[in-house]
Amino acid sequence: MKHPQKLGQMIFAAVFFCSVIGYGALNLWYAKEPLAENVQEAWDNIREEPAAETVVSAVADLDTAVTENTLFRYPLLECYGGMQLALGKHEENAFDVVKDKDGYLHGGNFWTGFGDDTKELAMRVRRLADAMEERGTKVGFVLPPMKVVRQQAAYTGIPYNDFTEQADSLLRWLRYYSVPYLDLRESLKDDNLSYEETYYKTDHHWSPLAAFAGFRDTVDWLNFQWNAGLDPAGNFRDLSQYETKNFPGLMLGSQGRDAGVVYSGGTEDYQVYYPKSGGDFTWIHGEPDHLEKEEGAFVPTLLQLETKKGLYELAASNLYLNSVQEYDSIENHSLEDGASVLLLRDSYASPLAAFLSQCCGRLDMLWAQKYSGDEMMDYLEAHDYDYILVMLYPENLTYENFPFYESEGL
Repeated sequence: MKHPQKLGQMIFAAVFFCSVIGYGALNLWYAKEPLAENVQEAWDNIREEPAAETVVSAVADLDTAVTENTLFRYPLLECYGGMQLALGKHEENAFDVVKDKDGYLHGGNFWTGFGDDTKELAMRVRRLADAMEERGTKVGFVLPPMKVVRQQAAYTGIPYNDFTEQADSLLRWLRYYSVPYLDLRESLKDDNLSYEETYYKTDHHWSPLAAFAGFRDTVDWLNFQWNAGLDPAGNFRDLSQYETKNFPGLMLGSQGRDAGVVYSGGTEDYQVYYPKSGGDFTWIHGEPDHLEKEEGAFVPTLLQLETKKGLYELAASNLYLNSVQEYDSIENHSLEDGASVLLLRDSYASPLAAFLSQCCGRLDMLWAQKYSGDEMMDYLEAHDYDYILVMLYPENLTYENFPFYESEGL
């Protein structure tokens, strides 16, 4: 007769093994439709373009589909977050999310940068400015702020995300190459916004209030740098000309959705700002081969006040212009003879762009990392603008976000 302890271990192992197999089978059944669609799409892409990059992208998309369609995903997420919290951990999921003493969540990493040369990035912007000069197009760079842990709130030994060094290096090279730039990290200090007013505990984006201050500073800078003549009466930059609406408990940001409500310490209120005047806009957006069109006032065209998604699916930052898409074009019918502006951007630009569109005749945006070098160059050659602004926050200062006028060999 086997020893009772060994028999118990064998029974536990068998039950555990069967549970894992059963859970896996249930997952396959639960996610069979989205997985089948993803596999078919991946196979079509590989057949159309049989390259290593296509295979890698297909595997990454499949992994995302599996993760997003896991059975009991959110209860498991909350259970794991609760365990980490009970253990007093200041990091979660192998330092994917880290926490400071004030309860703010941050990204975590053990490196100081991406290895991409900031001099090369500055040179690309300089070449863009030179190429656009003969058309009369002005080119500049706008650097939004980044949620960096405050020194007094940092736990010892926790690797908080901080790309300040990379951002400072890029600005130095831009200054060296005489490229006009606006450092919103500094200008927001003059706006007297506190850390709490600028950032959320559970998200990496800035707040709509901070984005409005950034919009105001951007218009001031454009008017000073190039005499752009935007918003001459100053009404669009006057916060008293805006309505506000608060969404209690709506905000569970990108980092909060990764860590769960329990570990994050709960949800947050989200407050939006929109003009009392309403305006008249046409917004075309989406992927270049599948565009959608919306028309009307600022609300609901550029700002959605109706929220239909669940807590884990809804990104509150999506309320303005649905966060980030490959292509956006906003036509302001109240100012049809106004300036035309192109933003080469990331998701940080969306609320600022919504406010800025009131001062322009047309505001277009390209999500820079979604375009290849050839696609970006073809677009720039085919379209004319009064101003082109490269607007990327510090964590996105990489080669893939500057897909234009690359140096040979890169």
